[in-house]
Amino acid sequence: MRTVVNLFICLVVLISMSGIALADAALNAAVLPGARAGAVNEPLSVFAVMQNFGNADAHNCRVEMDIAYSGDTPIILNYQTTDATNQLVGVVNTPVDIAAGLAQNFLLEVSASESVAGRDLGFAFICDEARAPNFPGVNTLRVNIGNTPLPDLIPIIASFSGDGVMWIKQPGGASAISAAVVNIGAAGDVSMSVDGGEYAWPVTFILCETDATSQCLTSPAEKLGITFAIDQVRTFSVFAQASDRLGIPFLPQLARVVLRMETPAGETLSTSSAAITAPEPLRDYAPLDLVAARNWAQTNGARALLIQRNGETLFEEYWGEGGIDVVENIYSGTKSFSCALSAIARDDNLFDPDNYAWSVITPWAPGGTAPQIEWKSRIRGRDMISIAAALPRVTPAGFSQLSNTYMATMFAEQSAPPGENALYGSAGFHGFGAFFELQTGGKIDGDMITGGLDPAEMVQMRVLDPIGAQVAAWQRDIKGKPNFAASAQITARNWIKYGRLILDDGMWEGNQILSQASVRRCKHYFTPSFGGYGLSFWLNRPVGESWSAADDSIPDIIERHLAEFGHMLPSSPDDAFAAWGFGDMQMHMVPSEDLVIVKFGGSGDQNPFFSALFNGAFDE
Repeated sequence: MRTVVNLFICLVVLISMSGIALADAALNAAVLPGARAGAVNEPLSVFAVMQNFGNADAHNCRVEMDIAYSGDTPIILNYQTTDATNQLVGVVNTPVDIAAGLAQNFLLEVSASESVAGRDLGFAFICDEARAPNFPGVNTLRVNIGNTPLPDLIPIIASFSGDGVMWIKQPGGASAISAAVVNIGAAGDVSMSVDGGEYAWPVTFILCETDATSQCLTSPAEKLGITFAIDQVRTFSVFAQASDRLGIPFLPQLARVVLRMETPAGETLSTSSAAITAPEPLRDYAPLDLVAARNWAQTNGARALLIQRNGETLFEEYWGEGGIDVVENIYSGTKSFSCALSAIARDDNLFDPDNYAWSVITPWAPGGTAPQIEWKSRIRGRDMISIAAALPRVTPAGFSQLSNTYMATMFAEQSAPPGENALYGSAGFHGFGAFFELQTGGKIDGDMITGGLDPAEMVQMRVLDPIGAQVAAWQRDIKGKPNFAASAQITARNWIKYGRLILDDGMWEGNQILSQASVRRCKHYFTPSFGGYGLSFWLNRPVGESWSAADDSIPDIIERHLAEFGHMLPSSPDDAFAAWGFGDMQMHMVPSEDLVIVKFGGSGDQNPFFSALFNGAFDE
């Protein structure tokens, strides 16, 4: 019964954040637990709930495997409706109707005829009139199925508020949740930890095992090593400490506290999660030394420097060949527009960037014609704009007009699998452009993609036009495809408008141009390949163990301070993020300081600029 309650709470918080008009049927769904471990040919069960929060009935509602998200897998899915007490009713794999404002509980059963190691499964919660959006970690399931018996852990999380949310009431404050975990599988050693799932938020987590009175048995720590016996129940407390510089928005589909249970080798056994939110602190801006910053920038060879706070221009000056109306190529700063492109895909219900790329890039499908097909078939759309796809550079920098970028990307040689190391190059961003066109009606026709929506035109029309900004020109390849890796030509004033939009979570003069959730994905996405990159932006957050000097391939300007300080700009706040192109074409955004900075040109280490601007306030 507690599982059903938790699922319903999860739906309530998801519905509260939904901006969908309710004139028709509208769906959300949740699954618990978020991961299971088991044996080949042994069914694994999870509970699910689908709610129709629209004003019209939904018909023929069912649960199917989402192949685009789950990939090519030997998983068999069965579903059956349950009543309010989780007792099975109805007939296996038989659709039902869900009246407006009501929910339907399900038992989902998955099984595999062969080993499936660490696979994320997506489900299509679908009715004739609508489909529930996919929220990884909320209504997806990670499975680990093999021939060796493993602990099979069922966690139940309880928040103090009883609503499935870890509420941190004060800026920089703390909160806690409790959890009970029962092992219904084999005995074994388990590593327990807490994180934000696929996103990193300004909060730290620790946990402890508790006794019958909810007291910690040992001091809370970031990780616990626990030996679970068969049928054993153990209890835990999770503690969160928010940042005193930034809050956490109420985005329960993204901002979550995830209790994670793994084998000592790092294989996921089970997860459960709750939403988390914290208020924004009152801004206490660091004093800015604009003169010192200006002098450093000019001496360093800058042609343009534009600094805004809260949309107000604090400083603007140009030198040499720079000027107010001078259009410049921002090179890899162009990659920042892939954030907008992925947001358009989600917000306009075009497609899910979390899906496997091979769902439309057919040469990458299992058994396809691309080289290293085993690796390419594991690339998701988001991997290509988070430098986690391990796709190389396929065009000479700045010369995409000499290449067929989409086809060069599709058949590029890879030297490593996706998801393990960072490889900064052009192919991923070309690949995402191809992914976008194919998802929006395009098709592969010989050596080019025809049809589909043009990515550059969509960004201009959907995002830049509403904020009064203009990319003067996009370099295009020999097939007319825009180069989202390094080609946008734009003025400093136009680029800073886009930076302001991203800093303000997609809001522009009271209008929500891009959804807050889609923009926050860009700024908070975390990949173990390299924690210093989100979705198309460099992030100044600590990279921790995600960075390897030997295995990662990232620009020297980003890597310069990682070994000593653990993040790219030790004299800038750790919530800063940036777009950065060849020749030091830079745009920096600092949420805690409400700053957007555009700097065209320069050379060498850029950290001294921030030391000068903030008068050493953040120097490490």
